[in-house]
Amino acid sequence: MSVTREELYEAVWAAPTVVATRFEVSVNYLARVCHHLNVRGKKIASHERPARHPLVSAVREFFEAGRLSEVGYLRPRKRNLVDLFVSKETLVNALNLANA
Repeated sequence: MSVTREELYEAVWAAPTVVATRFEVSVNYLARVCHHLNVRGKKIASHERPARHPLVSAVREFFEAGRLSEVGYLRPRKRNLVDLFVSKETLVNALNLANA
């Protein structure tokens, strides 16, 4: 099956997820093809990025509820958290940086 760049542009602009289904490819693959061909349509991703990454959201409480190490770093109660080595004063900035 062959499609011209213009036909792809029109189809992606109208309904990007329908185009991916029609060509039996993922929306991520379709996005890469469109980027390579410089075809810009509606946003192809099916969802927006959350404000906070799942690894960073709601971990501040675990760090603050933990204890301080001998040298002043926070040791959270829960062990399966984002890997941060921070002091209490820099916790908020470190979480924002980890999220970015």
